[in-house]
Amino acid sequence: MSNKKSGGKKHNADKRATKFFQNARLWSWESQSTNGKRFVEAETKCCISWTALTPRIANKVVASTNNWLVCCRAVLMFPDGSTAIESEEVQCRNKKVNDFAEVYDEMRARVLASAQEAHIVDVGWICQTFQTQAQLDKINIERVHVEPVTILRQMQWQENKDVKPTN
Repeated sequence: MSNKKSGGKKHNADKRATKFFQNARLWSWESQSTNGKRFVEAETKCCISWTALTPRIANKVVASTNNWLVCCRAVLMFPDGSTAIESEEVQCRNKKVNDFAEVYDEMRARVLASAQEAHIVDVGWICQTFQTQAQLDKINIERVHVEPVTILRQMQWQENKDVKPTN
């Protein structure tokens, strides 16, 4: 006699990852890069608050297929000291984060074209997973983790703006 289970569904790692990371967020800023390596931060929603993810788990989020809301944003600072954000959002369904690099490049070009370079402090992306249209309608990620606007940050972006990220 065999103790082996008969029938049943086989394990699907993508479906499990989609459920586990159903409310995850990743972001990066161009000013926070060194030698073409970008620093990516990640967090997930646990109950009512967001919790930072370890780099190991963040890499699993990046490698998993999911529905993503991707936002490219440029932080602007004007001579009078006021700030603004120029952004563009797009939905990517059933994709891995690395699959929409070309989409991001196109979004970045449009965002930069809509702002004067002298006003740009930093450019970056943020993406968040979603499962349903109702959940997507509630997401507002344009201003999440914008960080303080400083001249130092602007100088760092100027140094890194033309460096293509490497893996």
